[in-house]
Amino acid sequence: MLFSTFESWYVYEHSERHGFPSEWIGITFSITTFWNGMLAILAGIISNVTAETLGFGPVAPFVVALLPLMACGVLVVKTWEENYGNRKSDFGGSCVEGLKIIFNDEQVLLLGTVQSLLESCMYIFVFLWTPVLDTGTTPLGMVFSCFMVCIMVGSALFSIMANKGYSEANILKHVLIMISVSMAICCYTARPNASQFDTIVSFLAFLVLEVAIGMYFPAISYLRSQVIPESHRANVMNWFRVPMNIITCGALLCLHVEAISKDKRIVFAACLLLALLGTFLCNRFISVFRDEAASKKGNTDLENDVKTGLLEEGLTHPKMGVEEE
Repeated sequence: MLFSTFESWYVYEHSERHGFPSEWIGITFSITTFWNGMLAILAGIISNVTAETLGFGPVAPFVVALLPLMACGVLVVKTWEENYGNRKSDFGGSCVEGLKIIFNDEQVLLLGTVQSLLESCMYIFVFLWTPVLDTGTTPLGMVFSCFMVCIMVGSALFSIMANKGYSEANILKHVLIMISVSMAICCYTARPNASQFDTIVSFLAFLVLEVAIGMYFPAISYLRSQVIPESHRANVMNWFRVPMNIITCGALLCLHVEAISKDKRIVFAACLLLALLGTFLCNRFISVFRDEAASKKGNTDLENDVKTGLLEEGLTHPKMGVEEE
């Protein structure tokens, strides 16, 4: 709900209620990711100060988090307008419709599969970075803040690449390549009894991954807005979180196996395979997405040509559509 509700609400407001250009969606999500990172840096510092410097213990950040959570709730209730969507559809029927859309549209299936694979790597990393980097004196709150700085860098890098003419689909491919490189490095450095140098290299690899995540969020948000139908956006998005959660939980359960628990490089190797598979599928998505965009452009050009031809022959009025005439 956290990841699907806001995006669905915003895309509807952007496209349907206000009619803004779709190209602005990626820019908006890039700005959102940047400021999300800025707030997360502050959160990491506050968590570190309350838990360690002030000595309030590991529960302190959760207590502090209640304040912005309540403020956010009041802000949403008081200032946001509601989007009800199709209120006549029942829950079961809506879920089935979401599945039909996924398996009937290759674009949606490919993009959703890439999302599931990439986010599986991301959430597995969330559980692994602490034991890999924690040497007993590591300031974990500050490390988290460094990760958030990298997410901000990634969102800025997304904007730069978009301005230079890179498509969001190609940026997504670069994200998967960066994650693959990061996981490949960790397959070597995250070994048992790693040296301080290995730990530093693992930290640098994690920073590369976080930069990629900062690029990922605006890219995937824009692509979802282009390929997933507005009527079932949240439904379709949530379906792809099912395999992601299964993969993530499976990886975490594997950590109970003694051999894997001692040598986490096995899990990083699995993440590397997921990222490489995601890169392969992303290539296929780019091809399908490009063909679909070309087809839509061809239909639009044909319609405009027909309208122009009718105007020249005096068979239609400039203010009337072709279908109406």
